[in-house]
Amino acid sequence: MAPEWILSHNELIRDGFAWVGVSAQAAGLAATKTADPIRYADLTHPGDSYSYDVAARQPDTRQLRLWEIAGTAHADDYIANLGHADNGDGTVAVRELNAMLNPPLGTPGFSCAKPINTGQMHYVMNAAQYALNRWATTGIPAAAAPRLDVTTTDAGPSFVLDANGNVTGGIRTPSVDAPVATLSGLGQSGSQFCFLFGTTTPFEAAKLAALYPTHQQFARKWATAAAAGVTAGFIRPADAVDMIAAAHKSSIGA
Repeated sequence: MAPEWILSHNELIRDGFAWVGVSAQAAGLAATKTADPIRYADLTHPGDSYSYDVAARQPDTRQLRLWEIAGTAHADDYIANLGHADNGDGTVAVRELNAMLNPPLGTPGFSCAKPINTGQMHYVMNAAQYALNRWATTGIPAAAAPRLDVTTTDAGPSFVLDANGNVTGGIRTPSVDAPVATLSGLGQSGSQFCFLFGTTTPFEAAKLAALYPTHQQFARKWATAAAAGVTAGFIRPADAVDMIAAAHKSSIGA
């Protein structure tokens, strides 16, 4: 698996990047050694405890930007089902929006108790690749992002949710600011991978009708959210075009 490549290959290809995958986990190295034991015979890994620091929540610095994306999960429908076939022509953007209304339970090889997350993490990953390269080559830092809103009680920390059940704060995409489903990154039961894939709970028809009385209202709100992401530096302009086109092609609010 090369999840970063799958999530952001459109940006890497269209801007002419060279891509090198580096595994921070022992399992990745083990799989590499199995694939070519002669070439990678000398490689070693000190253990997964060395990989944890790269994911810790921490303040921004002169050399670090932490981006937390609302409505996303560790893994999702794009990385499991849609990303491999995404050639950048906008077709997958339509399929992705439709999947929020009719999400899959998993992918060939595993099935979960609830539909898996169908959020828009890959678009923000594209923007991250662009921003990181610009930062390294020009010194212009990536945009600073708000954190997801978290509250702490005696029962422990939990996300702050809006009226639609989506987390507040963080980097916003149309999927949470013009939502058609509740998108969660919290784990669920099922096969061994389901705890990574979050959930999608599509809105019922009556809720969709109340939120978007007309198709034009939905498309306008979705486009406004996409444009806001571009302005903030978290969505690439070309991706916003595909997202907006998908909304216009949908039947939501019709």
